[in-house]
Amino acid sequence: MDVLCQAKAGMGKTVVFLLSMLQQLAPVEGQVSAVIICHTRELAFQAHNESQRLCKYLPEVKTQVLFGTCQICATSTTGGVVS
Repeated sequence: MDVLCQAKAGMGKTVVFLLSMLQQLAPVEGQVSAVIICHTRELAFQAHNESQRLCKYLPEVKTQVLFGTCQICATSTTGGVVS
């Protein structure tokens, strides 16, 4: 399922996305049913916290937040990338 949302901050996009995803889940023990990819660590934690709140009454659903980092590359004056 692909979802594309655009709205002002505080309008509930995260909750709407999570509710629609949770409604379609059929959890199987030991298998990953859904992966949410966020472009910032803050958004990843927001999605995780909201999913934990919404899964309060869904004991078969487990959530986890994972994030990593990458080296930031500087752009040279010639327009190339300098690592």
